[in-house]
Amino acid sequence: MSFAASPDPLPSLAQLTFPSNGLVNHQPIAAARSRTSSQLDLANWLLAKESTSEVDAPGLSAAAKRVCQKLLLRLSRLVSPAGSQAILSRALHLARGEFKFLEGVRAGKGAEAYLEGLGEQLQGVNLGEARAGLLTVIGLLLDLLVGFIGEELTLRLVRDVWPDVPTLVSGQSANSNGHEPEQ
Repeated sequence: MSFAASPDPLPSLAQLTFPSNGLVNHQPIAAARSRTSSQLDLANWLLAKESTSEVDAPGLSAAAKRVCQKLLLRLSRLVSPAGSQAILSRALHLARGEFKFLEGVRAGKGAEAYLEGLGEQLQGVNLGEARAGLLTVIGLLLDLLVGFIGEELTLRLVRDVWPDVPTLVSGQSANSNGHEPEQ
């Protein structure tokens, strides 16, 4: 049995570009050095997409929880809910080395429990550090997914949840909503 090539191949993570909206800044993060800037851009876009106009710790916490909930609910169809929880646990573990506020955050069981304790742990944390830490967790989650299921399947999974993910190739410009400018 053979399968025909996809008529609409997805670009690689390195070919994706994302508009900068200022909600999550790109700081040099030690844990992020092993990932491509495209993975960080995708993590940034996902966090910004799920953010409300409130750019504060509770709003950031809620956005990160929504990203994890949506992504891991979809992933659980491929690897089971326990597998999804394990991947998030690993991303949290890796990020804790640099962001101590993540020490009390756990990958809980069930969709409503992803990032258990995040709200409490963000109390008193600088907003920039909170952004960087959550961006790192989401970026590591994407990085782990690419390692486990491959880049193409990871992008398909993300696109299943967020169909409007920008797909511009590097060098093209995009407006603030991630679409090509109209000619």
